[in-house]
Amino acid sequence: MALFFDENVNGKIGIYLDFAQIFQKPLDSLRGARFHWALSISKLTTDRNKMLRIRLQRHGSTHAPIYRLAICESSARRDGRFVEVIGSYNPSAKGKAVGLSVDLARADYWIKCGAQPSETVRSLIKRARKEAAAAEPAVAA
Repeated sequence: MALFFDENVNGKIGIYLDFAQIFQKPLDSLRGARFHWALSISKLTTDRNKMLRIRLQRHGSTHAPIYRLAICESSARRDGRFVEVIGSYNPSAKGKAVGLSVDLARADYWIKCGAQPSETVRSLIKRARKEAAAAEPAVAA
């Protein structure tokens, strides 16, 4: 008995069973007798087909959250595995504490690579761009 594994265009794995070897007859007598089970076994994800998201990971203590802006797979848990951390956000920053810090160059790189930011992260990146643009003329003067 011979099993053949084949991948079709949709990324599904097909399992082919060759009946010629089961019945021990020449292949010419069983022309087209290959039986195909189209199993919906998704191919294991590889680096080229992962869906990346830019989203917030919650850290800190109870009633005092601090968030990280992290690049992670869409299937990962909220505080689970990540690819890279590109910034942090403290919603309750007081005094000299830094409220928002984002590496805009890395954010642009990951967005260009196809990472989709969540709505909150998109607004935080927009806010960081405004703060960076406001800080540039002050430095130049």
